[in-house]
Amino acid sequence: MPISTQPARPRLSPANFLFGVAYYPEHDLPEHLEHDVERLLAAKVNVVRMAEFAWDRMERREGEFDFSFFDFHIDRLGRAGIKTILCTPTEAPPMWLTTNYPDVLQVDANGRSMQQGSRQHASLCSPRYRDFSRKITHAMATHFARNPHVIGWQTDNEIYCHTAEDYSPAAHVAFREFLSEKYRDIAALNEAWGTNFWAQTYTNFEEVLPPYAMRPSAENPGHRLDFLLFTSHKAVVFQRDQVEILRAANPAWWITHNGVFRNLDYREFSRDLDFMAVDVYPMLAFMDAPGELSPAKFPSRLLARTRSICGKFIVTELQSGPGGQLDWMSATPEPGQMRLFAWQGVAHGAEGILHFRWRTCRYGAEEYWEGVIDHDNVLRRRFEELCVEGAEFARLAPILRGTEVRPEVGVLFDMGLMEFGHRPITHGLPSPWDVADGIFTACSAAGLNVGYVHPLDSLEGCKLLFLCSNAIVTAEVVAALTRWVERGGTLVILARSGTKDKFGRVVAATPPGLLTALAGCTVKEHSRLNSPPLTGSPSITFKWDDQVFSENLWREVLETRGGAVVARWREGRFVDAAAAVENQVGEGRCFYIGTYASTELVSGWLALLMKNTSVKAIIPGIPPGVEVLRRTGEGKTLVFVLNHTAEIKKIANAPTGEHLLPGVETTDGVLTLPAFGVALIRS
Repeated sequence: MPISTQPARPRLSPANFLFGVAYYPEHDLPEHLEHDVERLLAAKVNVVRMAEFAWDRMERREGEFDFSFFDFHIDRLGRAGIKTILCTPTEAPPMWLTTNYPDVLQVDANGRSMQQGSRQHASLCSPRYRDFSRKITHAMATHFARNPHVIGWQTDNEIYCHTAEDYSPAAHVAFREFLSEKYRDIAALNEAWGTNFWAQTYTNFEEVLPPYAMRPSAENPGHRLDFLLFTSHKAVVFQRDQVEILRAANPAWWITHNGVFRNLDYREFSRDLDFMAVDVYPMLAFMDAPGELSPAKFPSRLLARTRSICGKFIVTELQSGPGGQLDWMSATPEPGQMRLFAWQGVAHGAEGILHFRWRTCRYGAEEYWEGVIDHDNVLRRRFEELCVEGAEFARLAPILRGTEVRPEVGVLFDMGLMEFGHRPITHGLPSPWDVADGIFTACSAAGLNVGYVHPLDSLEGCKLLFLCSNAIVTAEVVAALTRWVERGGTLVILARSGTKDKFGRVVAATPPGLLTALAGCTVKEHSRLNSPPLTGSPSITFKWDDQVFSENLWREVLETRGGAVVARWREGRFVDAAAAVENQVGEGRCFYIGTYASTELVSGWLALLMKNTSVKAIIPGIPPGVEVLRRTGEGKTLVFVLNHTAEIKKIANAPTGEHLLPGVETTDGVLTLPAFGVALIRS
């Protein structure tokens, strides 16, 4: 079973693997559309996604709906066997709406009203905007309810891709309503936020405003935490309006949304969906952090995080060409990378791949966010790669059926309270999101079967778990982890975990608070390290192998509470003090390590930690730039080996079995992968 216990409805099956493109006929010249059907069929495309930015095309004037343009294109594709995913177009309202009703616009923290001419400029808190969103959704749902070619829906588009926090008058009202419902009594809010600090006590909810950073100094962290939770929740409520309308119109439709971004609690958000979707642009990784990320690392983490939300997902936008807006532009995927990215999505569990976009738009902010076909409508290399992908997915869809990703190593992660709990006061330290990424990257580089896991989901199949410096850890989470460890699991708890309660207040108990019984230790003293440190570079030595690891961020001195010291600080005033403790809990064990975890540190720890588990690499000793993943189910094991480099890679210890993709071979147990090559081995 999937690790996630979120209610993904079983309407999506790899037997009907979705393969297609984002399709925008409203952007194209009529003569460019003439041969689309035959070209799409040549690439074995079976689905397109359309209409997420076409509100002005469907409702040119308020209350006057005309869907004939999309009727025509849905029908011409449908008659050829190509289905359609429709989108509610609420990310970009039409000009008449924002001109006639400027109160629907979002406002930033500096009081600037957002304007027409971009996207995501409307306030999700605005009652008027929610009403218009319901109207267009209802009109579309009613019109297309009996269209056999429409198989599902995407709500809105990339909510919070750009902005999240809203300071409009409507948001002020909605925030107060959120707080009133949560706390019921203003005294409870005062207690939760600790408002007796700096004379912040409220006498009623009407006095509460959204938090404004540095006006003039540090804001109340409890106030900020609730605003983060509110910001996430308002998107949930906004989407729910649409989901209820769509389900009422046609219960057979499945519904998804494309993410994944940092300001949404997708566990709550996805409860109304059938499954999640994600948009993946691997070449942007080089732009965001040159020299640190690669297309191997960035999309891998994004895909794995999406899978963890509700088990099932599709890729609604996958990079085909270069992407850019205004003053920036990414590189063009090299020959073979487009196919590589598609198979990477499938290896991580995707049950559908849609490339962005079919034909490149000749105008607008994304005129050089290029698709499968260039501006001139001439078929070139990217179309040829699409045809290769389509043929491979059509042939192998039955083999993928019934398989899924089942991690043995889990990186515990919650995009809601446990992540938001860090943001009000960061002290310049990594967030749980960043710590989790470092751990995931290290485990992936070691060839382990690793995935992100929510602590309240089923942990069946996991043998090693990491708790990623989560300040907020609830009693429910502690109970779930304790049961899992008692049954034989190995848990690694990292510094500063369990130091706050659900309101963001520091716990009165000695750290790690509720985790103390699991950890077998408490924190006697801690120190944020300076760079360069004043008292020498601290390092820790793991007792059993006498290995030395350097850390320059955070130190904790531990006292045992039933556990045994396995590592000590070696330098500075903390010399010989306990740095890590191992604690036996039932049939399992817990390690508490009194520092943050970087990719480098985890890479060194892994061999030591794995000695206490039965975790083994899918393929041991994989070379840098190679990614190995596994899907299992229905008696099948599928191993995916992906070469993210421009060099030929030789992989020793390759699994035996049937090669399902061309262009690779195994000789004497050594798998040879060409540049950007993919191997799929069934055993």
